[in-house]
This record gives sequence, C-alpha cells and structure tokens, in this order.
Amino acid sequence: MAFSVSAAVRLELEGLQQQPNLASQLLAFVGTPPDEGESALRNFVRSLETQARKALQAVGYYDADIAVRREQRDADTAVIIAVTPGKPVSLREIDIRIDGEARSDDTFQRALEETRLRPGTVLDHGRYERFKDRLVDLAQRRGYFDAAFTVHRVTVESAEHAADIELHFDSGIRYAFGRTTFDEAPITPELLPLWLPFEPGTAYDAELVAKGTTELLETGYFKGVRLITRRDEAADGQVPIHVELTAAPPNTVGLGIGFATDTGPRARATWEKPHVNDQGHSLRAELAVSGVRSSLGTSYRIPSTVEPALTYYQLEAALRTEDFQDTRSTSRVAAARRVHETPGGWQQDVYVRWLSESFEIDSVTETTTLSIPGIGWSRTLRSGGLRARQGARYALRLEGASAEVFSDINLQKVVASAKWLQPILDRHHVIARIEGGALSTNDFDRLPSSERFFTGGDQSVRGFAYRSIAPRDETGTLIGGRYLAVGSVEFVWHFTPSWGVAVFTDAGRAFSSSDEPLRVGAGFGLRWRSPIGTLSVDLGFGVSEDDTPARLHLLIGPEL
Repeated sequence: MAFSVSAAVRLELEGLQQQPNLASQLLAFVGTPPDEGESALRNFVRSLETQARKALQAVGYYDADIAVRREQRDADTAVIIAVTPGKPVSLREIDIRIDGEARSDDTFQRALEETRLRPGTVLDHGRYERFKDRLVDLAQRRGYFDAAFTVHRVTVESAEHAADIELHFDSGIRYAFGRTTFDEAPITPELLPLWLPFEPGTAYDAELVAKGTTELLETGYFKGVRLITRRDEAADGQVPIHVELTAAPPNTVGLGIGFATDTGPRARATWEKPHVNDQGHSLRAELAVSGVRSSLGTSYRIPSTVEPALTYYQLEAALRTEDFQDTRSTSRVAAARRVHETPGGWQQDVYVRWLSESFEIDSVTETTTLSIPGIGWSRTLRSGGLRARQGARYALRLEGASAEVFSDINLQKVVASAKWLQPILDRHHVIARIEGGALSTNDFDRLPSSERFFTGGDQSVRGFAYRSIAPRDETGTLIGGRYLAVGSVEFVWHFTPSWGVAVFTDAGRAFSSSDEPLRVGAGFGLRWRSPIGTLSVDLGFGVSEDDTPARLHLLIGPEL
C-alpha cells in the first residue's frame, strides 16, 4: 500500500491490506513526510514508530508490532511502516451514569441507548471522546449550564486485551428562560414577545432560541435578529435572554424579469412597507406583466395581538387581465382573510373573496359578480432548504357562492393537490404530483373563466400549450370544464450535485363529461439547481395525439 508524498519521498504501509480503516487511521495520525531536507526527514522517521503506536492505540490496538525502515529507490526515497496489529482491546465493564435533573430527561436517555460503547466492542478512544462531547453539547442545548463530569476514566489492561470505562456526568439543575429584553424596534415592546415560542419559566432549549430567531426574521420587520443567552447573569434557576434587532428598511422596492413558455416574457415590480405602525401592520403592492396575464394588486397585513407568530389577518385588492387561447377577461378582486397555523403544522386560510369578472369567450361577453366564502388548508414538509432533497406539499380548498347572497349565480367548488419529492440512490430523485377539482353551478355560461378548469402547460401536462386542454363548444372554442384530473411522475438523474437530466410522463384532463379523452405528455429535460431555484428545460411530446405535438417548456422555481 503506497502513497506518493512528493517526487522524492513515498510513504508505504505493509500488513494492513485487509484493514483499510486501520490504515486510514494510521496515515491520518502520522501525517506526511516533510519535503524540507534530509534532517527534517530523519526526525520524521525517528518519530514514526511512536506516532504509529499512538494511532493504533487510539482505536484499541495496544500490542501491535511496528517496524519502520527507509529504502532508496533510484531517485525516490521510500519510508515503510510494517505493521502487525495484533489482538485489539475490547470493552469489559461499562459504568456510564447520568446524575442530576437530566437523569429523567428523555434526550439523555436516548443518548445512552444510542451509544456504541458496549461490552465486547473494540475500544475506540475517539468514540469515547465523541460521546463525552455529545453529553456536554446536550447539556448546553438543554439548559444544564452547571453540568460537569465527576468521573471520567478509561482503564486499559493490555495484557488481558480488556478495558473498563467509568463515566459519571452530573447535569445539575435545568435552567428556565428568564426575563427577555429587546433592542429598540419599530414594533411596540408589548407585541414582540408574542413571536417568541417561550416565556419566563419555560425550560431552556436551544431549539426554542433558534425558532424564536426564525419567527422574528420571518415577520419581515427586521433584517437582523440575534437571541443572546446571558448565562453569566443566570440566577434562581433562570437565565435572561436579550434580543438584538436590526430593523428592516422602511420601504423596499423589488424588480424582476423572467421567462416561461406558459407566459412568455414577464416582469414584476414590488413595493413593501414592512412596518406601517408599531402594531406590526405591513403593506405590499405588486405589478406583474406578462404575455398572457397582468395584474396590479395590494395587500394589507395585520398580525394577531394574541398569537402573531401563528395568526394574521389580510385585506387584499387586485385588478387582473388575462388573454389566453380563446378567452379574454378582466377581473376586479377584493378579499379578507384569516390565516392560522394549526398545532399540526397546517396553514388554514379562511376567507371571503369578492370577484367581478368581465370575460369574453368566442365573441360572447359576460360580466358576473360573486361573493365567495372559502376555507383552505396547505402544508409543506421539506429538508434541504430551497434545494429540497425530500419533502411533500398538500393543499385543499373548499369554497362556494349563492345567488341569494350578493352573487349572480350559485357555485360550489373543491380543489385538492399533492406533490412528493423522494430521493433515490443518494443524489437522484423522483417527483410525483396529482391534482383534482370539481365544481357545481346553476349557470355555467355565466361562470367567470377564472373559476373554470383548464390544464396543459409547464406545470401540468407538458407537451401541450398553456391551458389548452379543456372542453370545447360546437365551434371548437375552449370553454373550460367542471372537473379537473392531473397526474405526473418525473425521474431526475443528477450527474453533478447541481446538474441533472429528467424523464417524465404527465397525464390529465379538464372535462365536463366522462367521455372526454385523457391527454398524455412525455419527454425529457435538463435540470440546474441554481441559487434561486431549479431551472427546468423540458421537451414534451403530446403522445396521446395523432400528430404528436412537441413543445419546449422553460421554468424556474423551487421543486416544492
């Protein structure tokens, strides 16, 4: 087993061909020969036996035979370590004890159950030290700030190839959160503590500190948040917390341009005022323009005064225009919402939406007004941040309108969707999604086009144009459907961490009767995991059609 260190010096191992882990341990410990002249090399060789023995003892081999020699080979010098590792030292008696309040802490009990320090296993000093470090880390994160080892001893009897461990850890008391103080902020001091997931008297947990940091950052009021645990000021079993805050700018303007095959070129401008007043109200306005859809809207957000981290209220107003396929529409929308995160992690959206839409289908123009109460639930689970490695997203929405309550027609509607991202063979993954919907109305002809079902395009059935799959009237004009069913499976093979290729199959239909055909698209594409989301470039084929249309699809955004 040879390792080239430089053109002049080679380090070789003999005797560990069948034990690569031992070889790696030894090489990592002894380091590389110096390339600084004969004197430095002699000193290195002189210390090799001692260093190699320490390396092997660290993983339980106390009676190894080690010989070091030098050989001159033409222009190269070989430094050879010949090793016969011998019989390893195994653990015999294990006495690990947790004292103090952590004795009844499930987190510490799990650490004891998961430790690999077991009788009969080979002694590994690194594993022993890592377990000690884990206990210390748990103590700091769980609020046992006075924790200390009262006994920590490893006794090795090399002649018997046995070792005993005696490890006693006294956690002391578990501290609780004390008084929390804040830097000066644009939000009233009475409201700020309501975003924190703890209060004075709550048992200390570093995860709650991290969650509090996230909750305050996600308000949008601050561009910097830091929660400081003041352990030096702990008293009477409580530790005070100070929150350093850096306010966000009073006004933020954003500009963006993009392109997608569904919408063509698009541009967006936003203006945000994160703190309108000291009660945490915020204001946002947005102008979006694309080839098929444009909108101008504003929203006013009001946090709950009881649980602002979980609940907020929002008022919205927007003007939207759409021009796609055979449909043109202009919508005026207003809404009032209450958004609440449930204990199970679902986001619940209860709202009343007012819609007045003028739409033209096949030269027939209608104007319909609806007052639509509704409720929706959604939940996203992910690991890996924006570049999610695994996760799922679920959504369900129920809404309706009545001609007897500020609406021109009756409407009942349900839409549900799910999407899953599952890794395969480490770096590759599968994405599957389904979506379904149904509506009922007493006058479909007067139903706004935005409330009907259409499918096809980048995010539904690839190989078909945007919203081109739907029922048609006797003149061939797309009129939309009463029902929606879409499904997709996609496999992505990554040849680097950021680049991959995909193959996919999509199927779906928007329909009003069961005899309307299912459209199927299939194809392949390229994936690039960029810093702002995954760029997808797909070539889709409408394989269910006689002429098998082909369509290029471009999209950028998160995979969930």
